[in-house]
Amino acid sequence: MLVELWSVGRYPLLAALLVSLAVAGALVLSRKWHLRLTDDLEHYLPQKIHVGAVPRVGGVAIALGVIAGGLVALDGLGNLVIGPRALGLLLGAVPVLLIGLAEDIFKCVRPRYRLLAVAIGAGISIQYASIALLHTAVPPIDAMFTFYGVALGFTVFALVGATNAFNIIDGLNGLLGGVTLITMAGIAAVAWHVGDLKVEMLAAIVAAATLGFLPFNWPRARLFAGDGGAYFLGFVTAALLLLLISRHAGISPWFGITAAVLPLCETLYSILRRRQLHSATTDPDVGHLHQLLREWALRGRALRALKAYRILRSVPGFDRRSSWHGFRPPNGSVSPLLWCLHAAAVSVGALWYESTPTQMLVIAAFVLVYRALYARMARFGEFPLAGAL
Repeated sequence: MLVELWSVGRYPLLAALLVSLAVAGALVLSRKWHLRLTDDLEHYLPQKIHVGAVPRVGGVAIALGVIAGGLVALDGLGNLVIGPRALGLLLGAVPVLLIGLAEDIFKCVRPRYRLLAVAIGAGISIQYASIALLHTAVPPIDAMFTFYGVALGFTVFALVGATNAFNIIDGLNGLLGGVTLITMAGIAAVAWHVGDLKVEMLAAIVAAATLGFLPFNWPRARLFAGDGGAYFLGFVTAALLLLLISRHAGISPWFGITAAVLPLCETLYSILRRRQLHSATTDPDVGHLHQLLREWALRGRALRALKAYRILRSVPGFDRRSSWHGFRPPNGSVSPLLWCLHAAAVSVGALWYESTPTQMLVIAAFVLVYRALYARMARFGEFPLAGAL
C-alpha cells in the first residue's frame, strides 16, 4: 500500500507535508505579532494545562497543507484523485474551518452558530459529494433509511457529531494529531483493500498535512490545532468515512464508528457525565479521560521528583536552599497511551471491514476498556461520578 501511494502520489503528499510544516513553523516563529489574537489565555479555560500562551491556529497549517496536496494532485493526477465528489467534500469543510478560526481568534462565537456552520458544511458536502449514509446493516433501522429525509438527517448528525468529537480531544499534546493519523491510516488501508485510489490518496493527503503540524504540537506544544483545526479534521474524517462507505456497499457502515471510536466514545461519555452533574453539555470541564490520565501521570512524576530531591538533600555538600528543577509535566507522555488504545480498535476494524458483527464487537470491547480505565482514573483523582459512570 505504501509503495503504491508513494509511486502514484509522492508529489501531492510531499506538498501537503511541506506546506503544513512550513506554515506551522511560520506561525510559531511569528507568534509575537499575532499572539495577542491567537493565544489561549483570555478566558483561562479549566482544561488549559500549559504555562504561558500558546497559539491555537494550527488548523491554518493543516488546512493549507490539505489544499496544497489537493491542488498538486489535481494538476498531476487529475480525475484519478480529485474528482467532483472530492471537491464537494473539501468545499463543505470551508465554513467549518472558518467558524472554528473565528472562535480561536475572537473567542466569543456561540455554540449554536458553530453548530449551524458545521450543519451548512454538511449540507454542502452531502449535495456535492453525495455522501449521505443510506444503510446501517441493521435491518430494522434500514427500514427507516428508505426515506431519504431520515438518511439525510442522520448524515448531518454524524458529520456534526464527529466534528465536535475531534474538538473534544484537542486538549493534550499530540492527541488530536495522533488519533487523526491512525484514523487516516485505517481509512487508507480499507480503501486500498477495495481498490479505491481516490479515497486512499485523500486520506494520505490529510495524514501528510497532519504530520507536518505534529512536530509543533508533540511532545512539546508550541502550537495547537485550535477549534479551526479540530473542526476541520473531524469534519474531513467523517466525510471521508461516509464517502468510502457510500462508494462500496461491501464495507460495513459501522467501520465509520470504529475508525473514530476514541473521540466518539469521549463525546458520548462527556454528555452522560455532564447530564448526571446537571451541567450544560457545552460547558468545558476537566473530566475527560486524557485529562484524568494526565493527572495520574502528573502525580506519579511529582512523587518521583520529590523522592529524588530528598535523596539529593541527603548528599553531603548539597545546597539545601536550591529547588528541584528536573520536574516536567507529562503533557506529551500520555497521548501515546491513548494512541495505542485507539490504534488497536482501528486495526481490527480495518482488517475485518466487511463484518458488521466484528465492528460491533470491537466497539463494545473499546467501550468496556474505556469505562474500566475511566473508573480507575476517576477514583484515583476523586473526580465526581467515579462510581456512577
